[in-house]
Amino acid sequence: MKTNYTVFIVHAWDYNDHYKDLLTKLAHWFRYNASSPKEHLLAAPEIFPYSRLFLKHLIRTRIKKAHTVLIIAGNYYESRKYPYWMQTELELARKYNKPIIAIRPLGQKGIPPEIQKIATTIAAWNTASIINTIFRTLA
Repeated sequence: MKTNYTVFIVHAWDYNDHYKDLLTKLAHWFRYNASSPKEHLLAAPEIFPYSRLFLKHLIRTRIKKAHTVLIIAGNYYESRKYPYWMQTELELARKYNKPIIAIRPLGQKGIPPEIQKIATTIAAWNTASIINTIFRTLA
């Protein structure tokens, strides 16, 4: 049974399998207005060359409409390989007062300190934990 809640998912493209797994976990429960996988950049034709400013506008629009923002809080965040867009999405979430739910990937013991500082709460990498954390956060 789907709710009317919309979630935005912050993720790094090189970790697309985690992203796709998370979408599967959420599919029956929530609408998601998620940041897209690399091959479907914001569901727009790949032939259209987005400027950084326009892409930020599209992301801002999606985050404003979301009820909460989820971040797959993997160690790759610490690597600084993908910080610009992930950081931009998190800054926009904070700007629009969206609760940020950090999801600890399977097999990972902790989450990066930068994420711990801004996360409203943390969920484990299983469907029940993620779903319950979202409902509890939005209640």
